Amino acid sequence: MRPSLFSARSRWGSRKLPARREPTYGGGNSLKLFFAVVHDADAQALTDSLVAAGFRFTHLPTSGGFLRDGNVTFILSVEKDRIGALISIVRRNATKRVQAVNPLTALPEIPLGSAAFPMEIHVGGATIFMFDADRVEKL
Repeated sequence: MRPSLFSARSRWGSRKLPARREPTYGGGNSLKLFFAVVHDADAQALTDSLVAAGFRFTHLPTSGGFLRDGNVTFILSVEKDRIGALISIVRRNATKRVQAVNPLTALPEIPLGSAAFPMEIHVGGATIFMFDADRVEKL
């Protein structure tokens, strides 16, 4: 029989495993799992601000569907009482701006000749997702 992942003994011998640590954050709805998708141009400033504010995070390179432009997705677990501060930091660092794009490269399904002039579109900002997290452990 194979021991479970959290058994008191190691599967490689009779040596006892260290006691399980308590979760880093408590249970219940006091903890949120936070995702923020921001434009590549805003990622470094947001990273610096999050570090300065003491947030720990993971960030992943992602790409958008419409313009196929580069994004960065930040993943954090945050206590409910720090959500306001986190959203303020994201809002300050993920700015919206106007960008001119060639419709022929951004929207390949447009017939030739029908869109000869560049279009102005709004890019940047952030898309935020938040979920209740029951428990987070750092191992």
